[in-house]
Amino acid sequence: MDDTLEQFVEEYGDNKNNKYIAHFKGDTMLVEFETHCAVNMAI
Repeated sequence: MDDTLEQFVEEYGDNKNNKYIAHFKGDTMLVEFETHCAVNMAI
């Protein structure tokens, strides 16, 4: 993990939620960001 929100947006497209809990690619990925780095990811 430890990727930034900007890295996820570049790789997976638009964030469909907010900067704290991001939502990418429909319902397939939910990423939690803490101190601007990914700390938890559910697929």
